[in-house]
Amino acid sequence: MSGHHRTLAWLAGIAALLLLLWMNADNGRPPPAAAAPAPPPPIIGMGLDAQLARAAQPSAKGRRTVFVGAALYGSEGVFERDIRLMKQTLAAAFGDDFRAVLLSNQAQSAGPEALPTAAPDNLSATLRALRRTDRAGDIYVLLLTTHGSQGSLAMQHGADASDSDSLSAEQLGQWLDILGDAPVWVMISACYSGSLLPSLDRPNVMTMTAANADQPSFGCGDDSANTWFVKELSDSLRRGGSWDAVWTATRDQVLSRERAEAFKPSDPQWQVGERWRSVLAKDWRSL
Repeated sequence: MSGHHRTLAWLAGIAALLLLLWMNADNGRPPPAAAAPAPPPPIIGMGLDAQLARAAQPSAKGRRTVFVGAALYGSEGVFERDIRLMKQTLAAAFGDDFRAVLLSNQAQSAGPEALPTAAPDNLSATLRALRRTDRAGDIYVLLLTTHGSQGSLAMQHGADASDSDSLSAEQLGQWLDILGDAPVWVMISACYSGSLLPSLDRPNVMTMTAANADQPSFGCGDDSANTWFVKELSDSLRRGGSWDAVWTATRDQVLSRERAEAFKPSDPQWQVGERWRSVLAKDWRSL
């Protein structure tokens, strides 16, 4: 190789080395920013833990209206339809401040909409979890829908009639005590449900029942989209107005349906605790 060619090769090697050094230098640029941590996965599904996690989330107003719907009897789907209907009704009224936990003893299916069972342990755990996350101003709404007898509510898991039990009035009262002195609105759609009222009488509790202590209520078979009491109460709530107006409309509509079928009136009952009496003339949505 001539001297000229050796010089050119040497210069080419130096140029290649300089290019390599430049490509690996940071050239004064700051290192790339670390990637932001991935957001937590969304809470999905209707499992009890997922529902309670959603219910615990704070609201814009700093308080929650929390609905607990329990379909206690599993062999008729009408009771699960009741709790889903009331959830829709209340969600439309309270918007971002609304929270819900649904439990059902209807035969469960695997899927995102399958509900946890309305077993006593699950109901107790639900109320205790809500109490642990209680905030000033929180209001609780309970709907229990099933068959009933004097002094108790029927509980059946799935379609197996042998897997049945009952909830006593005393047990329901103990569950209310878990929530302390927070305002509680209870709805019970069951035959003879008025017989439960003495055990639920508390200053912070307002209770609506589908019947008095001595009468059955109607619409509790699978030929009904909803029990009559829950359907008419839901319709009255959607129309709006004061608590007095909502209750009067509900009773009138239930009675109208009963008369049309020549049924003896179920005579729905309304028991108002002392702390609720000052709001009866106000719009019910001002909870």
